[in-house]
Amino acid sequence: MARITLTREECTSGQLPPVCVVCGEYTDRRQSVSFSEYPLSLVLLGVCLPYCLLLVPVLAAIVVPIFSFRLRAILPVCEADQHHFAWRPVLAIFFVASAWAMLGIKVLFPAFDACWWVLLPWAQTTVLLVLLGVTGVRAVSLDPDEITLTGIHPDFVAAVKNERLHGPGEDR
Repeated sequence: MARITLTREECTSGQLPPVCVVCGEYTDRRQSVSFSEYPLSLVLLGVCLPYCLLLVPVLAAIVVPIFSFRLRAILPVCEADQHHFAWRPVLAIFFVASAWAMLGIKVLFPAFDACWWVLLPWAQTTVLLVLLGVTGVRAVSLDPDEITLTGIHPDFVAAVKNERLHGPGEDR
């Protein structure tokens, strides 16, 4: 998979070439996608989070919105790949819910003294961070003026470079 840096103007104007970012097929369809970047300290806290699950509401309500950076991009995505960006939040919700379930088991059954209830949520969070970090179209770096995406199709990169060289709508 390829990597490209797009300006904020390219992302928010909807003027990217009509090539699907996921599969490289021609498409006139556009989809609004939100990318977020979190400081390393929040990611590291996420690995330890199952041990302090009571902090989840505080982090979700206060810390994450203050320290994260978001960019909404309008990307060309074909009909077949329209759900490509939907599985990541679902996966995250599943992993957090299962970590809460592990805590619930320990609270409901205090006599149940197995070490897996401590190790499993940590392992789940680690797997989640790895899956979100290495799969699909994702932002590698975000700043106020540009975004670097990786996991995108090489045909999309070629189309963007062609458009930058020759102007919109020209094939060379």
